[in-house]
Amino acid sequence: MYRTSARRSVSERATPVVMLGRRLRLVAVVGASAVLAAAGVGVTGVTAAGDPGDDGPPPMDHLAWVQQYGVPFREAPNLPDVNAATPEQRAAATDLLLRTEAATAAYADPAAAEAAGFTFIGDLARAGQNPGIAGAMGALAAAMPDMMNMMHVKNNHPSGAVLDPNSPDQLMYTYQGDGTWKLSGVMYMADGAYPGAPPVPGGPITRWHYHPRMGSHHLMMHLFFVPGNDLAHAYAMGMDSM
Repeated sequence: MYRTSARRSVSERATPVVMLGRRLRLVAVVGASAVLAAAGVGVTGVTAAGDPGDDGPPPMDHLAWVQQYGVPFREAPNLPDVNAATPEQRAAATDLLLRTEAATAAYADPAAAEAAGFTFIGDLARAGQNPGIAGAMGALAAAMPDMMNMMHVKNNHPSGAVLDPNSPDQLMYTYQGDGTWKLSGVMYMADGAYPGAPPVPGGPITRWHYHPRMGSHHLMMHLFFVPGNDLAHAYAMGMDSM
């Protein structure tokens, strides 16, 4: 039975990883904000999983575009059908995963990510020195057992290109329970492709989704750094299938 986990970086593939439990859980921003604030950790610029952190709803034509090219979160299988992809599509999905891991490996160090323009990443680094953070994160896990202690951190200077490994739209970090954060993957957004079709180099593996229940109408794709570069779990929408 497979449990999705996060990995530190492409250079640490042999390092044992901490398994994330029965489901790959995404943290809600309101709960995380309250808990981190109680621990004295700032959360400005840190967004909820799947939340692009914009300032308002997109225009209706943009919404129609999202609905045309994306699938609603949780209304499609969590894991892509890798077997439905052609060998070329599987190769392209693997290539995107490996290039993304390589391009973001340095961001395993939050200070490097902050220097590269990821907003308020320093709060994650400082959280590790905060004596209340372990208790706060434990309280969050107890209060929301279906959530994972994960934060998405926004790129303050995105390139505007879609699926650019050198400029992902958000980095995903998982709290490790020992005062540290692990780089778990990235989230790509497809706004740069509007109004055309967004790229799907991996065919059915590289699916775009949106979050209608969160009021977020942007196309996005999670890319998780998982053991063995398993394509199905690397390109999961978010929840592990258990």
